[in-house]
Amino acid sequence: MNQNAYTEQEWHLKQGADLFDEAWELLNEEKPSYESIFLMIHAAHASRYHLTKAGTIQDVAHAEWLVSRVYASPRYGGSSPPSRTIQLRPLPRQQHKRSPFC
Repeated sequence: MNQNAYTEQEWHLKQGADLFDEAWELLNEEKPSYESIFLMIHAAHASRYHLTKAGTIQDVAHAEWLVSRVYASPRYGGSSPPSRTIQLRPLPRQQHKRSPFC
């Protein structure tokens, strides 16, 4: 859909809802791949961002719940800290080039 068809608030609400649904679907995968796990994490955080911009207090609370649910999921790793899981993410070889952040 065309972004111009929405007001800014409507666009943020739609993005937040779509990303919430995507994270929820990924959360329910039986055997998620590494890529699915990271997409789920990022979708949950992005959903929270968009809903914070335009949603109600209840929308934000639901998004916060989703983020905590993602991190608490046994498929994700349960009690492992998020930074440790993200740190262990395997990167494709070409992404190992020196960056300005090293």
